Amino acid sequence: MIWVNWCAIVRVTHHILWFRCLLLVVSAISVPVSFAQDVSRSTPSFTSIEATSNSSTAHNTSKHFELSSEEWDRHEQLISELRKYLSDSNISPLEVLGIHAEDATTRRDYAKRWARIVYEDTQRVLEFQRDFDAAMRELVADQPLIDVSRLPSRMAAPEIVSTDRLLLFVTLDCYLCSVAIETILKHLETFKAVDVYFTDIAHGDETPIQTWASDHGLDPSLVKAGKITLNYDNGTLEEVYPRANNVPVLLRLRNGIPTPVSLSELKN
Repeated sequence: MIWVNWCAIVRVTHHILWFRCLLLVVSAISVPVSFAQDVSRSTPSFTSIEATSNSSTAHNTSKHFELSSEEWDRHEQLISELRKYLSDSNISPLEVLGIHAEDATTRRDYAKRWARIVYEDTQRVLEFQRDFDAAMRELVADQPLIDVSRLPSRMAAPEIVSTDRLLLFVTLDCYLCSVAIETILKHLETFKAVDVYFTDIAHGDETPIQTWASDHGLDPSLVKAGKITLNYDNGTLEEVYPRANNVPVLLRLRNGIPTPVSLSELKN
């Protein structure tokens, strides 16, 4: 008969189980560390991507304003300091550099560069607005803006008579202003004369007014005869009708007293 030392077997089994448990613990610790290292190596750096994007944007912006790298760096420094508390966030780099120019010559240079950019953009905006106005006139054609037949009945006496003078206040790029002058030109015989005032033109700047008159088909002979006059506003609207909020504004001048009237008051 073979005698089995059960106590020894139990001790050996105990040691084997303890060793296996130790291996499991070590594996549980080492696997996440290894996985974390792999993830770290494979995950892109978002900070690096963002820095690259910002650098590209800055480069493109500096090109738009024709700035050297030194000028751009100085702008970045200024805008991050006192300037950001004093100006709108959309202030241009040229304005920032010009405001903080170290001498008069440099300041004038930045002013000229910024003026050129603004002027060129203004021309683009005006050209688009003219095309838009033309497209709108073509779309609307001869359709009246107001159905006069739906208006409540008025007094028998006409609001505008042949001895009245009209005052029309407009801006260059205003669709309703264009409609107003075109309507008035169709009814020149119903009033004495019309004085057109431009509220957005500086005194002495004649070219935009001449272009406007030509675009709207004003007969030079009528201007020469005084039937139509073209004028700078110079505060006239504020003086004669301070309640006006926007243009066009049409006033009837009778016995020296200006009174607001509607285009529908013109005789057909």
